[in-house]
Amino acid sequence: MKVLVTGGCGFIGSHLCDFLVKNKMEVVILDDLSTGSLSNLATFDELTLINANILDESARKEALQGVGIVFHLAAKTSVVESIKDPETTHEINLRGTWLIAEDAIKAGVKRMVFASSAAIYGDQRQSVLDEYLVPNPLSPYGASKAASENCLCALASCSQMDAVSLRFFNVYGPRQQPWSPYAGVIPKFVLRLLKGQPPIIRGDGEQTRDFVYVADIVRALTSVAGRKDRFSGETYNVGSGKATSVNTLVKTLSNLIGVDKDPLYEEGCQGEVRHSLADISCLMLKVGVMPKTKLEDGLKDTIAWIATNQGL
Repeated sequence: MKVLVTGGCGFIGSHLCDFLVKNKMEVVILDDLSTGSLSNLATFDELTLINANILDESARKEALQGVGIVFHLAAKTSVVESIKDPETTHEINLRGTWLIAEDAIKAGVKRMVFASSAAIYGDQRQSVLDEYLVPNPLSPYGASKAASENCLCALASCSQMDAVSLRFFNVYGPRQQPWSPYAGVIPKFVLRLLKGQPPIIRGDGEQTRDFVYVADIVRALTSVAGRKDRFSGETYNVGSGKATSVNTLVKTLSNLIGVDKDPLYEEGCQGEVRHSLADISCLMLKVGVMPKTKLEDGLKDTIAWIATNQGL
């Protein structure tokens, strides 16, 4: 089968493309390389890359020719940047999703799998977040993901293309660049500790996150894509199902790296939630997918990759 991966040169997208190629899929990538990198693609010779922005109409139509499934991962992913420049986040994330979905329907695509985010939840009264909660995003980024889910649900209800949204929690793993302004806390902490520097924590460190390894994200994406039953805009959380405080994360990384540095604390970030933990029961029961990677095992792989690629 021929599939399209938007944002396929990025951190998650490149891992997905590797998996698809290994499983004999014909893979097309649409990526403007604004945050992704060709160095992420170990199987580049077996891929078709269209280097263009998601808003480029001719590029979208070229990318969709003969495609059966679209994995839509292209997005502006920084909460902080979305607050500074909400218009660009809206254009790429929401309008880009609408345009690729419309063109996919016209091209006869059967299914779109959308990379959504736990950021759509915002702060909720309950600590464990399930898909039945009303979205309450605290940033333009979260709002763009919530609106994109609604758009896909509407399009799926009035077309032959079905759609499903996967709400990623805090994804980590190899290829997540520590120097990028869009990087998560794990690669930033790892790089500083490898250099013998204290990690910098924004806030008091007692905020909790659900850290999920990238291989588990790929497993969820591909499992959903391969289901025979129809999706009509459903949403599923993808996480580990376990909460870890930032302070605990730093201690774990320090032990794995063998560096004892007290963290430095700075003011927290605007638009970020206090606690985030996925209820993953729907994904497990309805799709048959559950996370397999323990946090320490995933962190070891991540540390090894960063150490090698940063020459440390």
